[in-house]
Amino acid sequence: MYADRIYDIYPSWAELQSDNSVINLYFKGYMDAVEGLEATFPADRKLKTDSYLDRLVAPEQILRNLFGKGDLSAETGLTPKQVKLIRTKLFLEIDKRDAKNRTELDDLIKRVGFPKQSEFGFDAVKNAFLVVQHSSDIEYQYKKLLDIEKNVKIGEFPERLYALLFDRVQLALTGKQRYGTQFLCRAGKYVVAPLESPGTVDEIRSKAGLGSLSQYAAQLPPGC
Repeated sequence: MYADRIYDIYPSWAELQSDNSVINLYFKGYMDAVEGLEATFPADRKLKTDSYLDRLVAPEQILRNLFGKGDLSAETGLTPKQVKLIRTKLFLEIDKRDAKNRTELDDLIKRVGFPKQSEFGFDAVKNAFLVVQHSSDIEYQYKKLLDIEKNVKIGEFPERLYALLFDRVQLALTGKQRYGTQFLCRAGKYVVAPLESPGTVDEIRSKAGLGSLSQYAAQLPPGC
């Protein structure tokens, strides 16, 4: 767990408490915004599917964007150690919402099936995908991958999104990926995870609506 690292960073409980009091001003501001958005959910959940999924995913996306900000220290004036602490707290909030969203999506699927693009639009399909993609449960992702695969075959789910989930699941289960969407951090640099078919990966990516592997790799940060 990400949170476990805090005990390596803060050997002193007093220092941890002191820094926690400093970052709470910023953290509370972030959470007030997120919880304010969550408060707009109607208690009965009687929203159209597309609007419901948008509101379901929006809060955790805000938290993820904050978590991934590279300039958080410059923006807040916090020390690198304090930034790690605030990111840990954000991670815990993200993890909590990911679990809740998974339950909500399962309930939605029981009522309407896995959202189809022709019925609910691309944004609804993408948001349902994000809930699955952000789950840390490979077994859950695999089961939903099978549902999504059916929709891909009938043109109701974009293959470029399917590729991301397929690679994540296959890499975890077999150690190899098909589309080259997953990278590993090695010696401070991102390297593509092992491929099922290195010689034809660009052809496979093209059929899925993805650019070449070299184009994709060029968009990644220079270091990790």
